Amino acid sequence: SAISRLGYSEDNLMTKTPQELVTQDDRGKYDELIKKIKQEGSVTFEATLQTVNGDEIPVEINVSKTRFHGDLAFLSVARDISDRKEQKQALRRFKKAVEQTAHAVYITDIDGTIEYINGAFEEQTGYSAEEAIGQTPHILNSGTHEKAFFADLWETILSGEVWEQEVINERADGSEYY
Repeated sequence: SAISRLGYSEDNLMTKTPQELVTQDDRGKYDELIKKIKQEGSVTFEATLQTVNGDEIPVEINVSKTRFHGDLAFLSVARDISDRKEQKQALRRFKKAVEQTAHAVYITDIDGTIEYINGAFEEQTGYSAEEAIGQTPHILNSGTHEKAFFADLWETILSGEVWEQEVINERADGSEYY
């Protein structure tokens, strides 16, 4: 509950305005949000709540305009998004690492259709993102390996295991590379 997460007593929490529960940086958002809620009826935004101890909790807050005993009131629901923020940060780090590596990287869907390539893939293979995305890795097939070789590759990686072999591929210009 909000009381246990924020560290306030129930009585103390009831005396706080929403602006007093968020970090100093987020307090300026409220004037504009109140106007928007009055016009649109509800709004969802991200903010950072501050606990009694000064810790910060990233939240997604949905505020809706309502009536309470005939008076205008606002119903606020805050949801902790710490995990989502951490996942986004991890994904950004992963993306940065993939984009900056000197190794050609491509990502496929479960059917083997290429969904993403990094810059090193373009440099090493000669295929641009426009040419490669939507294709299968078969565009790199040099004809050197048997079908069983690739069947083993896909069976291994689809089972979640690591496949490691030397592959002779073919660039867009027809030259081979390992």
